[in-house]
Amino acid sequence: QGVPSQGGRRPRAAPVDAYVGCCLVGACMHHREPKRALEIFRDMRTWPHFDGPDLRTYNAMICGLARHRFLHEAVKLVEELCATQHTARIVKAIGHGTFQQLFRALRERGDRAAKLSEGLVRTLADAGIAMQHSWLAD
Repeated sequence: QGVPSQGGRRPRAAPVDAYVGCCLVGACMHHREPKRALEIFRDMRTWPHFDGPDLRTYNAMICGLARHRFLHEAVKLVEELCATQHTARIVKAIGHGTFQQLFRALRERGDRAAKLSEGLVRTLADAGIAMQHSWLAD
């Protein structure tokens, strides 16, 4: 029958919490479904009463995509962040471990990912994000 009305009006839908989106993405990555995670991530932008993926969700996506070797998609998300967010917020939210994992995955792909890796380094430099030695170390 639906939700009872309040004074003749339907209650406004509750906003979707950013944690829900992050949890959905994390669950997909945990179950080795990075394509599904990408689908959900894109859909989040259309959810009503929701501002879109937050930095935690970007972190989960980048880390998961790197782990599952969806490197082009992971780099695209970093580029998107660098174009839209303040540098300090990116480094704080994404963290060194995620960048380290992404660069490790790029190194493991060797020559096939060399251009992608070079582009990522340029993107980070253009955004004012200093490369950390630990991101490049094994």
